[in-house]
Amino acid sequence: MWLIRYCNLSVTLVRTVKPRTFLSCVSYSGFNSRRNDLGQTTILCQDGVNIRELPLIVRKVRDVVLVCSNTGDSENDVVVKFQGSNYRNCDGCSGDDKENKNKISEKETKEIMEGLGRCSSIKNLLSLLETIPACEVTAEVALCALNKFIQLENNKSFRNLITGDTKDVNMSESGEVNFTRTAVFNQLVDVIVEGKDSAPVLGCLKILSKETFKTNVLSYRNRLCSEILVRATEGNLTIEQVCQAIKTFSDFSLGQAYEKGVIEPDNLWIGISSRQADITAANIVEVFSILPLLKKSRKAVLSVLEKRMSSIWWELRPSSPALILEYLIKADLTSKPIVSTITRWAHSSSKVLQDAGLIDILDSLLKLDHVDGQIIGALENLSARGCCVAVPPMAAMAARFCAYFRVRSPRTLTSVTDVLILHGKELPPGMVRDLMWALAFFNWEPPEAIWKVMDEILDEKFAQFPPEDILDVLLSCIILGRPPINTSRRIYTPSYLDRALISSQRGRVETIKSKLRLVDAALSVEWPQKWNDGKPILSRLEAVSIWQDGRVRRVARRVAEILNEHLDRKSDVDTKVFPGRPLPFGELHMVDVVIRSGKRVWPLNRSEQTMALLINLPEHYCKDSTVLIGPQMLRIRHLRLVGYHVVTLDYSSLSRMWVHPSAFLDYVKSRMELAFDPLPSNF
Repeated sequence: MWLIRYCNLSVTLVRTVKPRTFLSCVSYSGFNSRRNDLGQTTILCQDGVNIRELPLIVRKVRDVVLVCSNTGDSENDVVVKFQGSNYRNCDGCSGDDKENKNKISEKETKEIMEGLGRCSSIKNLLSLLETIPACEVTAEVALCALNKFIQLENNKSFRNLITGDTKDVNMSESGEVNFTRTAVFNQLVDVIVEGKDSAPVLGCLKILSKETFKTNVLSYRNRLCSEILVRATEGNLTIEQVCQAIKTFSDFSLGQAYEKGVIEPDNLWIGISSRQADITAANIVEVFSILPLLKKSRKAVLSVLEKRMSSIWWELRPSSPALILEYLIKADLTSKPIVSTITRWAHSSSKVLQDAGLIDILDSLLKLDHVDGQIIGALENLSARGCCVAVPPMAAMAARFCAYFRVRSPRTLTSVTDVLILHGKELPPGMVRDLMWALAFFNWEPPEAIWKVMDEILDEKFAQFPPEDILDVLLSCIILGRPPINTSRRIYTPSYLDRALISSQRGRVETIKSKLRLVDAALSVEWPQKWNDGKPILSRLEAVSIWQDGRVRRVARRVAEILNEHLDRKSDVDTKVFPGRPLPFGELHMVDVVIRSGKRVWPLNRSEQTMALLINLPEHYCKDSTVLIGPQMLRIRHLRLVGYHVVTLDYSSLSRMWVHPSAFLDYVKSRMELAFDPLPSNF
């Protein structure tokens, strides 16, 4: 006996005496892709003092009618009926069939999936689906069948592309779409969506992104995405599944499919917030990886992560902190609680921290412009254990980090000298530059053995150094008082200067020119017998004005006003003075305040009492110290060589005494009594 079942435009014959197969339940009607019960709104969410406007998915209930029923076991039973629903049950399974789906063993499901995997053509796949009872096609089986279907289609399309047959594999001769394929896809997607497990839904969405035959692909994606949104809003997705859904949503361009923009990654933030207790050390990196994909809800998810980091930071894996900082940088976010927690972890886990992990952490902290005592302590511990000496890249990164933040760490600097002596010849030019600049920046006097190594490095690898790096190395040697004269002569040749300026990156040419003049002037002032008879090779750049820090300019004027009131008339007080040749015209050699006794003489007369008052800003000192950095020490030395009595004034001290003129004057006088005397030219 046959039962004729009409379904919209097509007719399907179903044999009632046998179990209904999967293909016998397929409907050839159109696929309903859009959910009419989903809408979007925004809410105001307060988190402490922060109030954010966040998107939210809502389900409309205007079509629900409550009908009281007296047929139930209880008098209070209520039957809810949906009117005007756009959904239909296409699985063709009765209530008994649906109950049987839950009773199918894993072994039977595995056997069916293995059978689907052995199909070598779409015809074989459809034939196998025709023999499978509908109650045995679970969400996992439907996902496997869909994956195999798309895989076979893609393989056939690829073969046709190679053979030159551009005709689509799923197009009939008349150009119409194969309705069998569409109906099978509709049924498979329906089975997956109606399943309780969310993993097949996410897997199906990922599989559809690989489809080359794009018929109705947006419809399938919309249906799946809508289902994922509902499940995330109801808290039925795990943290890992929400992160996977956000990444999938960001890969799809669904703006044209949904005018209201319902399918957007930002709408899934509620799935993270509602399951924040499930964030652990094992999956927290996965949550951080979605931050660059979010826009409106980015800070809301970051707030959730800040709270969880404080609870699980000690359980983080060795590779997690570096990845967390990397995702923060990609998302253009700064979070002091998270960064401080990571530095705390680095300090407490320095014994198990891997070399590459610490290098990545320091590099990220440089980009985030963050330093604290915890990361400094971690560097000290690693240097004390000899890790920096054993791993030169770590020593180079530690040197860059310390120089950037002005952290004068004796242990780290000792490791730097050891690395240069032991491994200097094998290091690339960039690492040599970082290591030498750290020693010069902190004016750290290295052992004598390092200069022999540096001479050999510059001799053998001179051509490998980029122009700016070789100039930084020469400047470092000048600050430390041991310049390689022979290497310097190789730079100041017409051929090398032309090559250096031509090969330099755009925007760095002026910087290279200023460094060339600085090295040239330094050699002329400090080693006149060895360098062009004490005359600079390059001409002195004359400029209308040089930029001066506003803080220095303001304090310098105040100092000049007070000194003019108390000094005799024979003294002359000027601000922003540039010494003459051989010193270059630049910010480093600018004198903030000059006091001259008697008539002004230019160029300077060494017998004349001329004082140079230099105002040192906080960034001119090492961090949390009164020790001046190397470039400022070079500035003092050069001014003393051209005949100045140099006086150093602390900007912070002058600022505190701003409203106390008497204390201000007493401080300046006390510092003038401690002035550095001029140095002989051949000191």
